[in-house]
Amino acid sequence: MSSHIMRKQLLIKFIEGKASSAEQEQILFWINMDEANKKYFLGLKNLYVISSLPNEQAKKREFVFFRKKFLSSEVQNIIRFSFVRVAASILLVVAIGLNIYQYYSGRDEVSNSDGIFSKTRKMNTLSFYTNKGVKGVVTLPDNSVVWLNSDTKLTYPERFTGKYREVKISGEAYFEVKSNPDTAMVVTTSKGLKIEVLGTKFLIRSYEEDNDAQATLFSGSIKLTSPNGGYRRDYVKELKPLQSVIIENNHSIRVIQKADTLKSIAWKNGTLIFEETPIDEVLKKLERWHGTEFLVKDRSILSCKITAQFKSESIVQIMEVIKYCSPIDYKIKDKQIILSRR
Repeated sequence: MSSHIMRKQLLIKFIEGKASSAEQEQILFWINMDEANKKYFLGLKNLYVISSLPNEQAKKREFVFFRKKFLSSEVQNIIRFSFVRVAASILLVVAIGLNIYQYYSGRDEVSNSDGIFSKTRKMNTLSFYTNKGVKGVVTLPDNSVVWLNSDTKLTYPERFTGKYREVKISGEAYFEVKSNPDTAMVVTTSKGLKIEVLGTKFLIRSYEEDNDAQATLFSGSIKLTSPNGGYRRDYVKELKPLQSVIIENNHSIRVIQKADTLKSIAWKNGTLIFEETPIDEVLKKLERWHGTEFLVKDRSILSCKITAQFKSESIVQIMEVIKYCSPIDYKIKDKQIILSRR
């Protein structure tokens, strides 16, 4: 083990996609070694976009937020780290642009776009969790592919055996299920929803803290079963392509015959879309998207609605847009963004 210095200029070179293969490998090992390293890198990447901020005040806010959230009291331009060489047979890390991929031994393959997310193994069962601010991709043992949105947990067996391919999900995920007419895939959510498929593409959103859950079908067919909630029978619905079902926590059900699939899956492509979205829903998505904590001082602002689209903007850029198009003001204190009415 030898000591090295990771310079900020080298990290920026990596963010710009200009790092050599050797430099990419060095940086990726460093990111994997420590949670603080990952947070610093994500913060630096966020800070890098300040050149497109709308005004000087926003630029100052961006720096303050980055400094408070990601740096210790000793702000340094260099980060010392220990470089650990890991055998390629155990872990191979490669980078394409700003995407980071992990390949583990066995058949499961994992990648994510903004850092390393957690994997646990227990009793022949694998679980993956994407932290807030992180998204990921998992390839299942049958070569089905699952895209995980932020703050999402996926659990499945190391091998699919028996009559069903059983998968559990809490959060939001887009599935591309490999067709197998002999073995259906059954996806169960933390809210008790059950989706049975043979081979299809669909989206499921089922966060425990949300007031509703939603399933959207892109192609193929799925059978959705919702717990009865005290009623005589469970709700069962076979969806056709482009249909979507929204199930409230009070068990009221709404079927959308022609869902806006591009909007539903925008997060997978790195885009946030709000169309007359209540501010409390906006904040909930931003918390998951950026790993940011919000504090609402004036609850009257919760009646505001936002229409906007964001792709690579930092959280401060987004807040500047919200401030511009609504009566909402914000300030950064410690690691929180505090909202009030202007």
